[in-house]
Amino acid sequence: MADYNTRTDWRELKRDLDRSERKRQRLEKDFVDQKQADRRQIDDLIQTRATLAGEVNRLSAELARRSAHAANLLETLLETRADLPHPATPSLPSRWQGPLRRNGHSRTQRTRFAEDHALIAASDLFDTRWYLTQYQDVLHAKVDCILHYLEYGAREGRDPNPLFSTSWYLSQNPDVAAAGVNPLVHYINFGEREGRAPSPHVTPEELNDFRAVDGGAPLALTFLLKQSPAAKLAALTAAAHTLTPPQTVGQIAKGVAFAAYEPTISIILPTYNSHPRFLREAIESVLNQTYWKWQLCIVDDGSTETACKEVLAGYNGTDPRITIVFADKNGGIAEASNQALKMAQGEYVGFLDHDDVLAQNALQEVTELLSDHRDTDFVYTDHAMINGRSRFLHPAYKPGWSPELFLVTNYIVHFKVVRTEMMRTIGGFRASTSVIQDLDVSLRLYEAGAKIRHIPQILYFWREHAGSVASGTTAKPAIEKLALRIYDEHLTRRGLLARAEWPIPFQQIRVGGYKLRFPDFTERCDIIVLCRDDEIDLARLQGLAEGPGTELHVIFLGKPVPASVAGSTVRASSVNNQAALHATILETDAEHLVFIRPEARPMTADWLKELVGYLSLSEDIGAVGGKILSDRLKVKAGATVLLDKPMTMDRDEADCRGGYWFTNWIASNVEAVSSALLATRTDVFRRAGGLPVFDFGDAAGLAFCLELRKHGLRVVYNPWSRVVDRARIDTPTDLQNILQKRFGDDAKKDRYYNPNFSRSYPHLVSSPSNVA
Repeated sequence: MADYNTRTDWRELKRDLDRSERKRQRLEKDFVDQKQADRRQIDDLIQTRATLAGEVNRLSAELARRSAHAANLLETLLETRADLPHPATPSLPSRWQGPLRRNGHSRTQRTRFAEDHALIAASDLFDTRWYLTQYQDVLHAKVDCILHYLEYGAREGRDPNPLFSTSWYLSQNPDVAAAGVNPLVHYINFGEREGRAPSPHVTPEELNDFRAVDGGAPLALTFLLKQSPAAKLAALTAAAHTLTPPQTVGQIAKGVAFAAYEPTISIILPTYNSHPRFLREAIESVLNQTYWKWQLCIVDDGSTETACKEVLAGYNGTDPRITIVFADKNGGIAEASNQALKMAQGEYVGFLDHDDVLAQNALQEVTELLSDHRDTDFVYTDHAMINGRSRFLHPAYKPGWSPELFLVTNYIVHFKVVRTEMMRTIGGFRASTSVIQDLDVSLRLYEAGAKIRHIPQILYFWREHAGSVASGTTAKPAIEKLALRIYDEHLTRRGLLARAEWPIPFQQIRVGGYKLRFPDFTERCDIIVLCRDDEIDLARLQGLAEGPGTELHVIFLGKPVPASVAGSTVRASSVNNQAALHATILETDAEHLVFIRPEARPMTADWLKELVGYLSLSEDIGAVGGKILSDRLKVKAGATVLLDKPMTMDRDEADCRGGYWFTNWIASNVEAVSSALLATRTDVFRRAGGLPVFDFGDAAGLAFCLELRKHGLRVVYNPWSRVVDRARIDTPTDLQNILQKRFGDDAKKDRYYNPNFSRSYPHLVSSPSNVA
């Protein structure tokens, strides 16, 4: 029985084991199947994630592309929005809504501004040109003039036109002032029909005569001609220069019935792939001229960008004075300018770059100068720099015509107007000088004998942006080498041996300033040392005259010749008065005389050549002076500026600093130079009556140069001839009175000093700007 039970248990156990094995195998198979299913699902998920990641990247790239496109569209919109017409409905342009909102104006107030703006604009009683000319801060801010008057101008007492006095109207009408109503708005709505006068000298009936289709200008001229009282004319004088006349109103304001001379001025404007906004502003600056007899000659030099052509097409046929020609291919700016010159019908041509802007009265001021000086062939003006957003940067005030300055830097640049006949006589622009063609043509005009005059007013705005020389010469590579070539060609045509070079200080800052390199001179030259003391370093002085053709002449003033000098081979003299000094100096057969003080120590070996070299350039140069430095290498004497009292140009300026327009580094014409380092020709010295040392002391050079001015001779200051002089410079205490008695008003008239500068300190701007 036990065995039976044992066998039975074993069989049961075996069946249980078999069932367990089958179950295990079944579970293992299910596990493997599930594992494979999970793997397949994971692979599917991985593939799906990769697909989604790719789609996300694609959508991100598309979003970035569309964002960049939207940004470009927004930038274009912001640039061109100012040129869009105002909406016909009485609402302010959207670009003014933001500023008004930021200034705290409610929606109701902004709506009132819009209504008043529309009312004034439709009244013909707001003279935009006059407002911009009178209030230059508004011009520079480039804001809507009427809006400015509504928000600020009336409150500040500014006038909307020359015949309406804001402050007077409010003072005479206290009810208007108490109500806080804009005076011009009140006058338009109520004042005119109530008989309220717009200004002390103008009645409502007379102001009504000022209204006209074209901003009131033609009838304003009629008004001026009808009303003769001096008070009225005085009130309108400031406005007269800003009106667009059939005759020159500026002349009427001066008491002249009509202008003596009204030439047509043809503006030459070559374009090539011009920035649309810059080009539009350039053309509009011509259209807005206060002088009406002009012609605009535009030649597009084969532009490949449609935006430029579209701007030009928009102006084609809008004004009979505008002529536009589209060239088939790009021939360069010189060729385009020549083609425009052929189109010119005016007696004079003016030159405007496609990215610059003319001041509103530029042609008016030029015409007035031409009317006063009919022999003028070439006019240039001051200019100011503006940026890409047409914001004022800084002025560039220039000297009167300075031939020797122009030989080493193109200081004229813009704006220039030239007699058309003379431009054609010299053959216009040369294609080989493109990029710097304005320098070349100006030099050739000078060679042709052009009579050149300067208008000391900012009549041109030169835009500084990438790609323009205004931002630096790096914008146009190799321009300096081309300028050197042009200068050398000019010197060769004049038969001169001097050559131009680009000094290291200017190379370091990449500025177009140059100097002349002179050959060794062959003429005889006396180096004259005027001594007031017995003790001199004779050996060092003898070293000054080591060059060929030079001889040292030491002259003691009021003292006998010391024994140490008398026993030497040096030529020495002693004089006690001016006449004896003059006679002693002229006891020579030398062609050149160079005066230097006994304490002076030249800083370079070519100091003498730098002085005498300029005398060889022209018979019209009567004297050349150098720079005298202290032992700290600061300017002590040299060029003299004739202000309320004579002053040394760049005085106390370090030798390593350029000064205004680099006058401390660059040769230029001046009224006078110091006798401490001065060169002249013997015949000129004789003609001028000598160097008045006994009368003027160390200011003798000033008196000598003023005498040369009487003889029509120029004076050159060349700071490349430098000496260190530790001795004191003595001048008479009443120097200005002495000069005034001897030379009259010439003692205070400096032709090379811009009147926009201070009369008290050289090259300090007396006012922020003289912007027309």
